[in-house]
Amino acid sequence: MRFITAHPEMLSPEAVEQCYMAGIEGVPWQTTNTLVESELVVESGTEESGNLFIAWPTKNHGKLMLVTGSLVPREAAYALEVELARGTVHRLRQYIALGRLESIPIPPRVSSLLEEATLLCGQAVTRQDDPPHAADPALESIERSLEAIEDLACWDGGELLRLRLNQQDASNILIGFTSSDQLAPESMPESLAGACNMSNVPLCWKTLCPDDETFDPDPPRAQLDWCERHDMKVMAGPIISFQQGNLPDWLNAGQVDFSALQSECRAFTSQCVKQFKDHVHLWHATSGMNRILDMTLSEEQSVRLAIDTVEVIRRHDQQTPVIVSFQQPWGEYLSRHSRDLSPIHFADALVRADMGINGIGLEINWQHALGSTRPRDLVAFANELDRWTLLQMPLVIFLSAPTGLPDESDVYFAKHVEQLLTVMLGRPSVQVVVWTQLQDTAENLPGRAGLLDSDGCEKPILQVFQQLSGQLRTSPVPLEPEQERED
Repeated sequence: MRFITAHPEMLSPEAVEQCYMAGIEGVPWQTTNTLVESELVVESGTEESGNLFIAWPTKNHGKLMLVTGSLVPREAAYALEVELARGTVHRLRQYIALGRLESIPIPPRVSSLLEEATLLCGQAVTRQDDPPHAADPALESIERSLEAIEDLACWDGGELLRLRLNQQDASNILIGFTSSDQLAPESMPESLAGACNMSNVPLCWKTLCPDDETFDPDPPRAQLDWCERHDMKVMAGPIISFQQGNLPDWLNAGQVDFSALQSECRAFTSQCVKQFKDHVHLWHATSGMNRILDMTLSEEQSVRLAIDTVEVIRRHDQQTPVIVSFQQPWGEYLSRHSRDLSPIHFADALVRADMGINGIGLEINWQHALGSTRPRDLVAFANELDRWTLLQMPLVIFLSAPTGLPDESDVYFAKHVEQLLTVMLGRPSVQVVVWTQLQDTAENLPGRAGLLDSDGCEKPILQVFQQLSGQLRTSPVPLEPEQERED
């Protein structure tokens, strides 16, 4: 498909390279993308109708992955800004019609913004034969839509969380952080225990098994002891992960065939469970098996390793819940790598195997770096959570996002994370939220995502967690609907 843009300067080379088309199920197609002067060409090799997903720098909401409506293939070029405006207005209207509880009133400001966005979109559509003149109202329409989306999604999330807390025990909701070997437990601020009620203790294969004959259980012990002293729940894992830095050097050194790799994975899993099962409340079995792109493993072998890991855990521990997690839940990597299974279809295959999985983890690294989950608006975020809820399994969200940049206020980022948390926790399917980076390090600059800065000092994001935990600890008093609306 061809798109004409009035603002080619707003499309960075990375945005062009990473944009993609997807069909009705939202699964990305493999595409080849080029931008020549003001024309963007996205070649997918299919004649099906589809939506374009592209990172667009908005005026007031940063760079977001925006989506057009469903477009039919045709010779004539589409006006990019117009189609993005049309798609954004449509998603907002669809969310209002189908994606929320009718009993929750729509704030008047949202209705006003939607009316303005719709009018501006109509002006852009009637001028689309002249893309430069259509672009201005289209971009204004996008801004109004995004304002309405932010207001409405946060309002809905807050109301849904209040309803949830009136209907279930808040102690069943776990808010946690991932421990770090780089920060000794004795150096962790006590406020972490007040802000969180659980900790994810990593079980790094490379650390625990420095050679093929050694299993050293000491590295996680300090974190486990710290959790026990502060009466915190413990998630341990992931046990099997092929992310960089997790596999031991001795396993990477030679050409290991699948049967040997399978045997080593099972042996390491068995050792972990036997060593730590008396201290663990939730096992994180595997991470990112859907996105093993730089190894010779097939999808079938990846599924087999995930099943093996859960089976070994269940052999030694039949009581503790087990989850498996998936990277890039929207499946952006599929636009560059051929795979038969999207993330949600991979998860569905494991759930249908019925071998003892108790929950599904979504790994959301909320930034535009390659391999991350590119930021969307809050309605797109809510819709994706609802899509994964269809698996009828509790959801565990592994979340990270920038919590500070050299030229930006940390408070700005804290507010954005608060919005994401509000949307997540308003959904009963989300049982656990884990912030995956405890402390800033030199390696992750400029996209710093720690709860603590590089000196170990608290950042404003930690106050968001403290306020949220305080809300969860407070037993709400049931309210009548009239009282709720007056608040």
